[in-house]
Amino acid sequence: MEELTQYVSEGTISPDDYAYDGTEWITVSQLLDPPQKIFQRDESITDTAKTESTITHEIWNPERVGTLSLFLTPVWSSILLSKNWKSLNFPERAGKVNAWGWVWLIVFIIYLFVEANFLENVINFLIIPLLIVWYLKVVKEQIDYLKDNNISYDKKGLLNPIMNGMAAPIVLVYALGLLEDQAIEKHATSKMTEIVQELTNNSDFYCESVTIGDWITGETYRGTAKLSDGNSLRINIQLMGNEVSIKVKDKYPK
Repeated sequence: MEELTQYVSEGTISPDDYAYDGTEWITVSQLLDPPQKIFQRDESITDTAKTESTITHEIWNPERVGTLSLFLTPVWSSILLSKNWKSLNFPERAGKVNAWGWVWLIVFIIYLFVEANFLENVINFLIIPLLIVWYLKVVKEQIDYLKDNNISYDKKGLLNPIMNGMAAPIVLVYALGLLEDQAIEKHATSKMTEIVQELTNNSDFYCESVTIGDWITGETYRGTAKLSDGNSLRINIQLMGNEVSIKVKDKYPK
């Protein structure tokens, strides 16, 4: 301000010339008189900038979430990163990340529970490229957004999500395992009915139910077949793809 006053006094700058004060163009005379008003305006601008820079969001650290996806699956990471986008007020991006989570869930279910060598080979071939694309489109995009826009945020704790992420696959595998056992038992019951009818030469005789017992080896399990006459037989159940093979261990009582 002292230098500007000197320039005006020397005639180098005219009082009617325009100068930019940080918010608008005003004459030099307005800038010099009163200087206190300009100072207060600059203070107001600075305070506003500080207030805006201190606005924080509470989200999970996307870098750590991306790293933990190697242990807790991209499904888990996609859920957390989607919630991050919602906290940042980007519901559209949250929806896209959710879609990636569903893609990974379908891939894992196919890989674990569908008996098809072709599909398993396809997934084995595509799993690494798919993981790279997912990381770039989901994890890195969020990391870059926070850095490029200088977004400050409070890091949410990861302990509870990690515990939930460890428990969810266990529960899912257990539940799907029960469903698979029920399917095997139903198939074995039908197969056992054919066997006992052939042994007794009685078409009215049937197997009421088969219960899977201990695992023996490979895809073979012990089981118990309950017959319609009240008797029970010990059997071995061997899985052969989508079929079951049954070996009767007991002789049917005459």
